[in-house]
Amino acid sequence: MAITLKDVAKLAGVSESTASRALNDSPLISESTKRAVLLAARQLGYRPLRKETWPTRTIGVVMPNVANPLYGQIVTAIETRAYQAGYSMFLANSYFDPEREQNHCELLLRQGAAGLIIVPTDPMAPHIQALIDYNVPCVLMSGDPLPQVDQVNVDVVMGAYLATRYLIDLGHRRIALINGPTRVRVCRNRLAGYRRALEEANLPFDAHIVVEGELNEEAGATATTRLLSLIPHDVTAVYAVNDVTAIGALRALQRAGLRVPEDVSLVGTDDIPVAAQLQPALTTVWQPKRELGDLATKLLLRQIKTREERGQGWRELYAFQNAMYLPRIIERQSARRLESFTTTEPSLHTGASEA
Repeated sequence: MAITLKDVAKLAGVSESTASRALNDSPLISESTKRAVLLAARQLGYRPLRKETWPTRTIGVVMPNVANPLYGQIVTAIETRAYQAGYSMFLANSYFDPEREQNHCELLLRQGAAGLIIVPTDPMAPHIQALIDYNVPCVLMSGDPLPQVDQVNVDVVMGAYLATRYLIDLGHRRIALINGPTRVRVCRNRLAGYRRALEEANLPFDAHIVVEGELNEEAGATATTRLLSLIPHDVTAVYAVNDVTAIGALRALQRAGLRVPEDVSLVGTDDIPVAAQLQPALTTVWQPKRELGDLATKLLLRQIKTREERGQGWRELYAFQNAMYLPRIIERQSARRLESFTTTEPSLHTGASEA
């Protein structure tokens, strides 16, 4: 009978996935585990398929979903900067699936990528720490503080805070949140910003008007449908954690015969190009897409150059950075002040108007 990977894994005392990664020389598998798996493979006469190798002047990019214009603009900036430096780019979508994200990272590195730029599902995940431990040049597009890694992001907690506070300043007191899945760190951070704004305004947090789903248009429409029984007599405003979700919310509201912003105000996040073209144009939280991609690439190329110059000890004197951009509100037509609400207090949001 033919020897299988399962046989090798059993003899080495590891899982099949670990055995596969060890045989493919994954940089995320320890040397002792690799030795054990290779020894088991030799003892059993197992022969893995020969792997191919891509050019090493490449960088790997792992994004959640480039169908979202937010990530599409970031990737365009990455590819432009990499090309100018003589590097090619290989791209993978993780769909905020941690296992898929890990597999993509390992594949890109096995195929010769000189470094990685990642929007991580969770920057604290073991495979992210393994990249750092195994000396892989990488840049995380995440704001959670981590040592020994360059990070570039927008203050997502502040963005959610500004959006919620903006609606509070317009007189809204029952503000629903359409959030993404809790497995995604950025969604947990946006929830924290939303709750912070409510707390500062002495408004109660109500989990019944926080709806979670995947970060896409269909999920935004589904979440909004669940809220329809509360709009507009109870809930008067909705904050969606990205613009794609907000577009789904807008369409669900319009199908239900509700007017935005007359019946319910709506605010999104990201300021993707289509946000200004909607009817009504979407009030949203601006993020610097091109700047994020450009800076992430500059930092990764600097890491790669430093490793080439200093060898495996390159991290010892390297000055890692955590660059955090500040978001701002872009005011358009999808949110309005409640007619019954007046105040002489100054607004606390940071915003910019756009016709």
